[in-house]
Amino acid sequence: MNSLASDQSNNPTPDARMQPTSINYSVQSLKKKTLHELTVVSVAHTNIPLKEPVVYSKQTQTAQASLTSL
Repeated sequence: MNSLASDQSNNPTPDARMQPTSINYSVQSLKKKTLHELTVVSVAHTNIPLKEPVVYSKQTQTAQASLTSL
């Protein structure tokens, strides 16, 4: 016997989310949303240069080949 099936048969009450009161509440909350008016504004853009130049350098390390006598 499946325990899940026995739990469903012993509990005749449907899920609380499916009750009409909770459904009405969600519909009412959707109706209460107000629309906001959007406006266009101008934005000033300022470019401030850096005080110190930043310099990056890439350093590579190579294995030094040893010279062998012939």
